[in-house]
Amino acid sequence: MRVILLTLSLVAAVGCGRVNDTYKLEVDRRVSALQSTAASYPAQEGAPMPLAVGQWADYKLTAANKRPGFVTYKVVGQQGTAFWVETEVTTYQGKQETRMLVDFGDRTNPETFRVHSLVMRNNGKILDYPPHTMQLMQSLWKPVMSSFAIDWSTSAPREAARSGAGDFEGCYRRRITLSIGPYQQLSDAWQHPAVPINGIVRSATVGKNPSHTELIAFGTEGAKSSFQ
Repeated sequence: MRVILLTLSLVAAVGCGRVNDTYKLEVDRRVSALQSTAASYPAQEGAPMPLAVGQWADYKLTAANKRPGFVTYKVVGQQGTAFWVETEVTTYQGKQETRMLVDFGDRTNPETFRVHSLVMRNNGKILDYPPHTMQLMQSLWKPVMSSFAIDWSTSAPREAARSGAGDFEGCYRRRITLSIGPYQQLSDAWQHPAVPINGIVRSATVGKNPSHTELIAFGTEGAKSSFQ
C-alpha cells in the first residue's frame, strides 16, 4: 500500500535550514511543557471516524538530528460538502500555516480531492491564492491534503503503540512508501480508529538515523481557526 503523509515529509525537513531564534524559543517552550497522559484506548476495528467540524490532532516531530518541531491538523468549518481545514507546522526554521476549503470526494484517493480556496501564512506573512489558480497550485496543496487520505486495510498487523497522548491498543501497523519530491522513503506507521483526521499515533522512518512523529494530543471538538 502506498500512503503519503505530510507529517513524515515534514519530519525530513525539520532539521534543515537556518535556525530562527524566535521560533526556536517557541518550539523549546512547547517541548518543555509537554506532559504524557495515562489515557488508554482499547483496540477498535476499521478506519478513523469521518471528518467533522471541531476535530484536531497535535504531533511532535523529531528529526534525525534530534531537532524537534510540531504540527497541528484542524477541521474548523464546513461549506456544503467541503470542509475548512487548517494545518500549522512550527520548527526551528519558522512557522507555516495553511487554510483550505476542500471537497474530499473519495477520501481514500487524494486524486479526487478538490481545493476551492487556499491561504498560506509563512512566518506571519499572508499569501492568498485566487480560486482560479487552485489547479496551478497543486504542488502546494497536494502534499498537505494527502495527510487527510484514509486508505488502510484491516488486514494489517495489530500492535500496541505508546505516544504522549496515551496508550493505544491494537493499532494497525503499516510499512509506508513515502515520496518526497524525487526521493522515496520507507516509514513504519501505527494508526488507531480513535484518533481523528488520519488515525496516526506514531511513525518512524526506516533505516539509519530515523526521524519520528508522535501524537501528543487530539480531540473531536473544539478546533478553532487561527486565521480569524
